[in-house]
Amino acid sequence: MQQQQQMQTATPQMINLDELHFDPQNPRLPVELYYANDETVLRHLLLKGDLVELMASLGQLGYSPAEPLLVIPRTEGGYVVIEGNRRLAALKLLANPDIAPVRSAAVKKAVAEAEKKPSKIPALVYQRREDILWYLGYRHITGTKSWGAQQKAQYMKQLMDDYVSHGGLSKEDALKAATRAVRLCQTDYPNTTPLRACQGRRDYR
Repeated sequence: MQQQQQMQTATPQMINLDELHFDPQNPRLPVELYYANDETVLRHLLLKGDLVELMASLGQLGYSPAEPLLVIPRTEGGYVVIEGNRRLAALKLLANPDIAPVRSAAVKKAVAEAEKKPSKIPALVYQRREDILWYLGYRHITGTKSWGAQQKAQYMKQLMDDYVSHGGLSKEDALKAATRAVRLCQTDYPNTTPLRACQGRRDYR
């Protein structure tokens, strides 16, 4: 039942590529790149994220509806991509290789060989970042696409901040709750969420 309720908080949509924006707090980025401009984000992901290879795959196969981007509404308009920033970068480069700040030749070669350049992207629209945090922990900490230590630490900080702002916990209790929640997701995902796990559970405090 909880899994069904959690799924109902998301609305599937096909969203124009130009309405999708990078997450300024993406745990994949170093802390010093938080709120960086698109050029800086693309530079980092091109150097660290194997984007050219991903571009080649998307250019040949198109974008699979089985892996929708997870997004939330953006205050300035459009949507912030909470899960899928690497895919978003590859899609943006396929659409406009001139924005590549590095590896320009490799990017343009991938674009020239691409048979498909998706412009409408499947997405699940959530209303709050917190609604996606539990999934991120499962996928990137205990799941199939593991983050490195720094990325996991940044995710834990976001989870702690959410416990403080929405769960009403002190910072010390939030750290305990976040640590316990990440352990729980190894065995109980997706039957609960971090915030639900914390609420009303004295053993989380």
